[in-house]
Amino acid sequence: MSDHVTVVRGYADLASDGSLKGDDPDVIARELGACGGDSATVVAWCPDWILDEKDIETAGRSHNVVAGRVGYETEKALLVATSAGEAWLPKSVIRVFETADGADLDVPQVALSDWAGDAQ
Repeated sequence: MSDHVTVVRGYADLASDGSLKGDDPDVIARELGACGGDSATVVAWCPDWILDEKDIETAGRSHNVVAGRVGYETEKALLVATSAGEAWLPKSVIRVFETADGADLDVPQVALSDWAGDAQ
């Protein structure tokens, strides 16, 4: 699909990926889980400048993750459709995420009480 496909075996793969910032690991895990391995759905990380040029929405709380339906694919780009529209995303600059068979994508939950020790 893309020149830059990352196969995810578990949430730890995303959490330990130094190139993903902020909420990106959580958003990618949730979107991969939601698509359930549907090959017509893509979850991709895109650089800011691409998203500034395209009329396409990002997923969840991320400013860089796009999840949508692949409408068409060429050797160099994917036509991705979201509820806000569709855009051609060049494969050379996006990073597509796919799940490995049996992947564990449960996102760890953090309770407010986990932060209580910091306030004392």
